[in-house]
Amino acid sequence: MARPKQARPPLWVWFIAVQWMDVVWSVLVLLGIEKLRIVPGFTQANSLDFYYMPYTHSLPGSVLLSLVFGVIVALFTSGNRVTTILLVAAASFSHWVLDLVVHVHDLPLYDNAAKIGFGLWRHVVLSFYANFGPPPSSPEAMAAIALAFYLVLALLAAWVEPIATSRPI
Repeated sequence: MARPKQARPPLWVWFIAVQWMDVVWSVLVLLGIEKLRIVPGFTQANSLDFYYMPYTHSLPGSVLLSLVFGVIVALFTSGNRVTTILLVAAASFSHWVLDLVVHVHDLPLYDNAAKIGFGLWRHVVLSFYANFGPPPSSPEAMAAIALAFYLVLALLAAWVEPIATSRPI
């Protein structure tokens, strides 16, 4: 029996949406397509030099990935599909906007060129980021850790949502 479509995206979808670019980035790093270097002390907040991210973190790439995820979600939900696409894509694209604030000049405006970033990671106190241990052992380890973290967050959201929505307000 086919499962009925939901009227709105569930909470776990929103957790994936706001990390969608990094989910795809992690997969592309594991495949050797996008690249980063582990450089201890690169910024005060982390040791990650994201030097090649033209598909996931360029401006056109992030707009396209956001729209693609919006379309995927709209295919599995009922209700106004255009609204779903636009809301999910906006949530996904918000990641790029926040990355713009924290990243150093490593977000390409197109291809892998004209890189921008306001660099809040240069100031760990201002960015509220902490180094929770040593730098990852490799770019692949960083990507795998990120994917696992996003999966755990989405699973927690999927687990919590029925509990939260069943309680009276």
